[in-house]
Amino acid sequence: MQEVNTKEFISFFDSLNVGVLIHKEKILYANDYLLKLYNVESFEDVRNKDPIDFVFDEYKEAFQINSKAIMEGKSLPPIIEKTHDSQGNDLWVEMVLSNVLFNGEKAILVFIKSVNERVQREEKLSQVYKLELIKDFSVLLKKKNSLKEIGKRTYEYCHENEIADYLYIASVKEDNIFIEWSHLEYAEILHQELPRSQKKGILWYIVDTGKELYLPNAFDFEIGDYKLVHLSSLSREIPVSYFGVPIKEGERVRMVVSFLKKGYGAFSEIDFTFFKVVAAQIEVATQFNVITKELEREREKFRELAMEDALTGVYTRHFFNEWIQNYYEIIRRKNEYASIVMIDVDHFKKINDNYGHLVGDKVLRAVGNVLKSSTRRMDLVVRYGGDEFLMVFPQTTQKRVDEILKRIQSKLSSLKKEFGFEISLSYGIAYISPEKDYKQALQSADEKMYEMKNSK
Repeated sequence: MQEVNTKEFISFFDSLNVGVLIHKEKILYANDYLLKLYNVESFEDVRNKDPIDFVFDEYKEAFQINSKAIMEGKSLPPIIEKTHDSQGNDLWVEMVLSNVLFNGEKAILVFIKSVNERVQREEKLSQVYKLELIKDFSVLLKKKNSLKEIGKRTYEYCHENEIADYLYIASVKEDNIFIEWSHLEYAEILHQELPRSQKKGILWYIVDTGKELYLPNAFDFEIGDYKLVHLSSLSREIPVSYFGVPIKEGERVRMVVSFLKKGYGAFSEIDFTFFKVVAAQIEVATQFNVITKELEREREKFRELAMEDALTGVYTRHFFNEWIQNYYEIIRRKNEYASIVMIDVDHFKKINDNYGHLVGDKVLRAVGNVLKSSTRRMDLVVRYGGDEFLMVFPQTTQKRVDEILKRIQSKLSSLKKEFGFEISLSYGIAYISPEKDYKQALQSADEKMYEMKNSK
């Protein structure tokens, strides 16, 4: 615990740009900064007064508990409390408390600074987040063109509540600014381009500096080489207030959201807070769009991967399940037919048990290659699962399919020299037609395949 009653310490406290209070139930010391903060003319006006008198009733119990804890040697984090000055005006302060020796006695040392502006901003922000508009954004984010939808809803809200008359959302791509969506003079504007090669206007200033920009009258804009290029067809006789918010990716500005309202200095502090929250929501919308597009690309990529079986190179069952539904609709509509074949590799379990799974994989690859090389482009070869394959032959009779399968069997038999054992297939053939759907055909082909397998 440190003694602070020396002249040097008191002199130091008086020079600080923060309030300093020392008390032990009664005020023992207050520096000049604190006296000015609380509108007190001189220290004699508060000497020996109880500091709790400056605290609002709902905070007095907490004040007493915290004071007791400090006197007992406990440490506390910074505390924010609502107090009032000598005139009764509200004053929010942040306090850091510790205990000290003052004139030989234990006392409480408090560093105090005003956080009025911070509390007011937080109150404003909490009001903004309660607005119906912000609640709408979560719904609009799910729509296909969420950026445009949020732009339209924001404009409608601003117009209805007389917050802003005009709005535009711009994106930055290389040396061009693109107006993604705007509403100026009773009309939507989409995809307007503002190349850097033209005179640098308000948007380019925000893009190049990365700073928010407030103009009480946009027609007066001129900063260095930046000048107002044009502002729709608005008459210069009526001032137009402007507020632009940059949206950054790292240090680079990638979007600008602009709000305009007729009249000189027509925006208030709460408007600025609102605009920043809206800009943040628009940033979320753009990120949501980017993520959605990336997911769509990834989904398409995985869909392509899901089409082809990695081991055999033929189509997957997942792809077949989607394809057959669409294909059967064509069969019904055009009154066509197709042959469907279920295939099983004979004694495949024994091959795995006797020769190992690596050899089993080679067998499946060989079967896939022979099946693919024996079919037309219009035919379909599918690895249905494990050692089962499925083939679809559009507009092909069962007799013709039986001939193709015998040729396939002959090709597989020629692989005996390579593998050292016979590779043979069991199969069943069935029709798909308007009268017999693919589910019935699959069941029929499966039953016939097992009949052949059991007869061997």
